[in-house]
Amino acid sequence: MNREKASFFDTQADQDWADAEYTPEETAKIERLIREAGIRTGTSIIEPGCGTGRLTKILSDTIGDEGRLIAFDISAGMIEKCHKRLEHAGNVEICFGATEKFFCLKNRRL
Repeated sequence: MNREKASFFDTQADQDWADAEYTPEETAKIERLIREAGIRTGTSIIEPGCGTGRLTKILSDTIGDEGRLIAFDISAGMIEKCHKRLEHAGNVEICFGATEKFFCLKNRRL
């Protein structure tokens, strides 16, 4: 994990931009990307660099209870905010650490 980057984003977790809602223009772009990516109810997603969970919340709402979202961030401060934002989202697993350290054993033989 890059400690220098994590430290920087820890300092940003309490900045206004980190909790700000998306603008209508940003929301329209996000909705278009979600459509074009085929993200819908039941989709499974890995989200690297989830930050404070602004996008994570939108993705969680889009995939619904049938979907699964694993969100990562290297900043403890960002992860704390993300947990607060998504405390009632049962379809989200929030992980502290670098995404490249994550691996899945599903369908693998040991």
